[in-house]
Amino acid sequence: MTYRDLIRKSIKGLPAISPVVSDIAKLMNRPDVSIEKIVKIIEYDPGMTANILRMANSPYFGGAQNINSIRQAIVRLGTKRLFDLAVLSAVYGIIDRPINGYNLPPGELWHHSVAVAIISRKLADHIGLVDPDTVFTAGLLHDIGKVVIARFVEEEFLKIDALSDKTGLSFEEAEKEVLGVDHAEVGSELLNAWDFPPRIVMAVRFHHAPQDLDRSIPEVDIVHIADMLSLIMGIGPGRDGLRYKLSTSIDKKYFLSRLALENIASNALDDMQNLGEFFPANGGI
Repeated sequence: MTYRDLIRKSIKGLPAISPVVSDIAKLMNRPDVSIEKIVKIIEYDPGMTANILRMANSPYFGGAQNINSIRQAIVRLGTKRLFDLAVLSAVYGIIDRPINGYNLPPGELWHHSVAVAIISRKLADHIGLVDPDTVFTAGLLHDIGKVVIARFVEEEFLKIDALSDKTGLSFEEAEKEVLGVDHAEVGSELLNAWDFPPRIVMAVRFHHAPQDLDRSIPEVDIVHIADMLSLIMGIGPGRDGLRYKLSTSIDKKYFLSRLALENIASNALDDMQNLGEFFPANGGI
């Protein structure tokens, strides 16, 4: 059995995401989704309901008025923002773990993922071309494939590292050469299995290689930039973080000046502190 086969088999062994999130994800793909259906799905899970209401009232998610029910959260924040909150609540336990193949201690991948999510939303606000909630969720999940592939990377790290050094390949290119698949592809397959919206799946799949697409997809570009900016800021680089490449001219495409990126990075740090209060110190922000 090849590494690619073993890795795909491992996808099935990953702890399943909350059925609440999967059910909401399916509804998000339907234009006729009703508030009643979403309320009933979330309220079936008391723990997630409590987490969502706590976050909905946080400074980051803009709880200027007290939100006391899932219905109020949907009305005031919208279904897409509510989906963000549900995903945050559900994936924390999956991402907040040591990722040994990438030399990421407990909480470090979570820290990096939240940073990319927040920066993605700020970039979306700045550029104005895409839905900020879509890119927030894509940013949060962009590296979830690492959870699946980490033990295989650990086994073959010396080979991947040597290949990257010798040929100048980026880390994910060397990863794919050795294992037959990279963490971005694995992550997209996982999200497909969880019925996530296609644009989120695409952003995860191509977040290291937007140039591989035959057309520009802003969600992909934004998560790519946010990921690189987070790594430049030193948030969650791991042993692979310095082996990724910024797609050439992508910042010019969206007229992103150095000053704009610096402001986005600075503001993101403040928001990360606000969001970090909802998670234990191990994986806190």
